[in-house]
Amino acid sequence: MAEQQETEKQGVESQQEISSEQMAAISNEQDLKIIEAEKKYIRATVAFDHNDIDEALMLIRTALSLCPGNPKYHYNIGYLYWVKGLLEVAVNHYKMFLRYAPEQDKDREIIKGRITFLENEIKKRHQRR
Repeated sequence: MAEQQETEKQGVESQQEISSEQMAAISNEQDLKIIEAEKKYIRATVAFDHNDIDEALMLIRTALSLCPGNPKYHYNIGYLYWVKGLLEVAVNHYKMFLRYAPEQDKDREIIKGRITFLENEIKKRHQRR
């Protein structure tokens, strides 16, 4: 009986070790995604600086696919969509910024103001139709 308990204990410990290894692999995979997303984001800022809005959008969309909860990416892609005239999409990303940004983030009030402004612009567009 004691041998059976010891064998079961070793089996559980072995499963825990596998879980630890799996967790390390997951952590490494997440780190790689974050690094790749930041590379895309940096390239997007360069594209924006060269007035290549479409390239910047593509790169930030890729960064968001790797790290969908990054508020910085939502903030910036919201601005790019605003520049492109896609106000509804911009508002959605600004709302995602508010969802993911820390409460103490200094840009929260700015984004709330932008959302209000853009929602009013959307209403004006609908009234003109």
